[in-house]
Amino acid sequence: MTTRRAIQIAALTMLVAIAAGAIVGTWNILRVHAAADRVARASEVKSRLAELQQHLADAETGQRGFLLTGEELYLWPYHEALAQIASTLDRIQSLSDPGGTTGRGLPHLRYLVAIKLQELERTVGVRRTQGGDAARAIVLTDVGREEMAAIRSDLQTLTAEQEKVVEAEAFASRRSERVAILSEIATAIASVLLLAFGVHRSNRLLAAQEARERMTRELLEATEDAARARAELLERERELNRVKDQFLATLSHELRTLMNAVLGWVRMLRSGVVEQHRVQDALQAVERNATIQHRMIEDLLDLSRVVAGKFRLELTEVNPAEIAEAALSAVQPAAATKGIQLDVALDDDVPRLHADPRRLQQVIWNLLANAIKFTGPGGHVRLDVRRSDRDVIVEVHDDGAGISRESLPHVWERFHQADGASQGGSDAGLGLGLAIVRHIVELHGGTAMAESPGRGGGSTFRIVLPAADAEAGASRPRQRRSGRGASSS
Repeated sequence: MTTRRAIQIAALTMLVAIAAGAIVGTWNILRVHAAADRVARASEVKSRLAELQQHLADAETGQRGFLLTGEELYLWPYHEALAQIASTLDRIQSLSDPGGTTGRGLPHLRYLVAIKLQELERTVGVRRTQGGDAARAIVLTDVGREEMAAIRSDLQTLTAEQEKVVEAEAFASRRSERVAILSEIATAIASVLLLAFGVHRSNRLLAAQEARERMTRELLEATEDAARARAELLERERELNRVKDQFLATLSHELRTLMNAVLGWVRMLRSGVVEQHRVQDALQAVERNATIQHRMIEDLLDLSRVVAGKFRLELTEVNPAEIAEAALSAVQPAAATKGIQLDVALDDDVPRLHADPRRLQQVIWNLLANAIKFTGPGGHVRLDVRRSDRDVIVEVHDDGAGISRESLPHVWERFHQADGASQGGSDAGLGLGLAIVRHIVELHGGTAMAESPGRGGGSTFRIVLPAADAEAGASRPRQRRSGRGASSS
């Protein structure tokens, strides 16, 4: 066999080994993705099972409240839970394998749930028609407790099965990853050995062999780069899923909290349980919660426009001082409620801006509202609007919770929750406001900055926008105003 022929065979064998390694690696990566999908389905089934148990507990709680008091208002959690139980069971069934343990056990669980709901409905009907003593006599038979115990037993069994699925699929995923790595290593080793064989058999083709070695090294580096890139993509995907799940959980919690408050007050108003002197307080609570919910929805719509590239500005020449005054008026009630003093400083000769007035007001309002949210009662918030060479600077400073050094670089990111979120009360927000502020400012050709000495040291948010007329006259003294929750001339 000639040297050229031996090298050709060696090269062909190397290509076959590389192709086989690539096929094995790709197949195992597909197995990893399939395992991840099954883990996600099993995790959702666990979550839905826990949700079903909570709905049943809510229904039972509402029933007990009605049995004890006879007040129809206490049946609100009961009716809310009944409306959710059927859809939750249907979702569990759609996620379950009909041949698996969950699929086989689900009919029995449905049967137990139906029996439990009938028992709840029967006791409620007896309370309405025969009185509390008759209803309590049914409850004291412990029938409902035994039915609930059976349901919990089924739920624990099904949950344990899903945990086994998650554990098994996680093990299979790790095994597939190891096989993929080993296949890549085997491919690399085979390539190196075959190249060494080719060098040994042919000194006359040394130059060609050296070129082939270079190609092999590049191929190995490309394989390693591809492996690293795959690992990075998987890690990024996991992080995106975590952020998405966290955001959806926060969004659901915030919207549900606000809607529960609105529905609660409205139902209390309709039922007449609110005393006359508290009707205005109730209406204000409904309006306040609806306004917060409206702002969250507007932030979500703005974010969707940003992501889709459909965020547009309607530019015109505006007076930034007037825009600041309008934003200030919008936040004065919130500041007054917390007893926060607003200090305002406006340059008399602030140049006009080529800007979208509505969006610019949204920026300043957002910074002021953010400062008020994280400033304690009796604190101070200062708004400065001044010129600087060819720019207009809008600065909001507060002496509130401050921002830690670790969180400061991330305050402009989407879904980021500030350090002091716990001080924000129920209005913790979705972590979108500052991200939208930065996007609007950058669309105007400006920059957004944040400063803070640390926790408890307050914070300063500054936006710099290019003036429409950079040749405006020299700066004149400022007009300064301050007030408790409002500005006064």
